[in-house]
Amino acid sequence: MKKILLSVFVLSSFWCSAQTRFMFGAGANLSHVSSMSKDVTIAVAIPQSTGFSAYSIEAVLHERYEGRAGFQAGMKTDIPLSSRFFISTGLTASWIRYQRFATLENFPVGIEQLTTVTAGSPMGSIVMGNWETNVATPRPVALMAAGDGKVTQLYAQVPVLAGLSFFDGKLVARAGATFGLLAHASENKNRYDFATQTFETYKDTDKGAYQKAQVSGTLEATYFIGHRLGIDLSASRGITSLYSDSNTPHVSTVMLGLNYSLTK
Repeated sequence: MKKILLSVFVLSSFWCSAQTRFMFGAGANLSHVSSMSKDVTIAVAIPQSTGFSAYSIEAVLHERYEGRAGFQAGMKTDIPLSSRFFISTGLTASWIRYQRFATLENFPVGIEQLTTVTAGSPMGSIVMGNWETNVATPRPVALMAAGDGKVTQLYAQVPVLAGLSFFDGKLVARAGATFGLLAHASENKNRYDFATQTFETYKDTDKGAYQKAQVSGTLEATYFIGHRLGIDLSASRGITSLYSDSNTPHVSTVMLGLNYSLTK
């Protein structure tokens, strides 16, 4: 009984001396999505003077991505385990932006224009094309015009990190996992208007092509300028794939921002 009371007294003294830190933070992020290539079968419909023909053509779909500046904001708390070790968690809204470019490589024919692509692996399939004759050698064919392929995603994220403080708490480092849930997604795509016989860009807000849940490995560091204001630097690497029907690609983000502590 005496040992239990002593343990309770020691723990009570520890929790009183080691204060939980609550923080609000915001910053800019930059995403990086790995490129990918895969073999695909393209269905091409070809209008001809004598009628209508359809063909299946083997090709290689190559996608590359360019990261764009995004934003994230939220709150987190550092729960002390000892004078230097702590557990960190919270809730963050992360706005990720990037642009997707796709080309067909090893394509046996040329296509002058390509129309609607559907959400899929992850590009989808071509449903109509115009035949370009007298093409002797394979060449890459761009699937997206300039300005299309801009993707915006909004995630609600919960980090679960282990932390260690240095220099009397002036510098803290955290490492662990971040669990995210996709709240919104949009992508600019092309489609063909048969009435006007022109291509138009539209915003696709269907989230079906993306993984709803994301798990990332995360590293964070915070340097406190004073008792309350700190500079945040974090990096994360996606463990789960970005798209729902593919093992690749994965998204990585780097964030630089400020946080304000409600407790000293």
